[in-house]
Amino acid sequence: MAIVPRLARAMLPASAMLLGAALASLYAQITLKNMSLGPEAARKCAERGDADCQAKLGWFYEDGGDGVEEDHPQAIKWYRRAAEQGLIAAQMALAATYEGGYHVPQDYAEAAKWYQAAAERGDIDGQRKIAYFYWMGKGVPRDLVRAHMWANLHAAGEQSRYQDNIRAVNAGPGTPKEKEDVVTILKSSRPELVRLAIETRTLIEQEMTQAQIADAQRLAREWEPIKGR
Repeated sequence: MAIVPRLARAMLPASAMLLGAALASLYAQITLKNMSLGPEAARKCAERGDADCQAKLGWFYEDGGDGVEEDHPQAIKWYRRAAEQGLIAAQMALAATYEGGYHVPQDYAEAAKWYQAAAERGDIDGQRKIAYFYWMGKGVPRDLVRAHMWANLHAAGEQSRYQDNIRAVNAGPGTPKEKEDVVTILKSSRPELVRLAIETRTLIEQEMTQAQIADAQRLAREWEPIKGR
């Protein structure tokens, strides 16, 4: 049984819901590139080192469909290989797996490692998660400067994502009415995410000195994403 439907049916904690979201993103990403690949074809190119194929093979093991027996250790093995090559969706899937203890011992340090890896590549959700981990000292030493830095980048990223989504809808296919309906939905939900991101940053600031805030802002200005994938 696939993770995503199972998580959707069960009202699980946020970490588990993020796992479902990460795996859904992973599946969409690799399906778009290798839509016609079955398990054996995915295995062959995965063994040649293709990160997308490795992630797709991991999905086959996670899903337990298409004639593949469900095997969570194998799924994690192939997700890890894809994550080590910088595939963001695989990094986020691994992070959420370890944070939630889904078929692995719960390990906040391992979760933080992969959230950080995704954040460093510019993933907005990875930035949100690693900011929280640094703020709470979850899996990493508590570091308000790093927490604020990542929260700052996340807030800016949410704002950019909101604007990019609206531009993409307006430039994409569909009737004017269809586009208007989608933009209306975005405008009713995305600003709330931006507001929450800014609010989180503000809460972190309340525990910081002005010197710490200035240091965090400098780090955010100087930060550049790791290229690739």
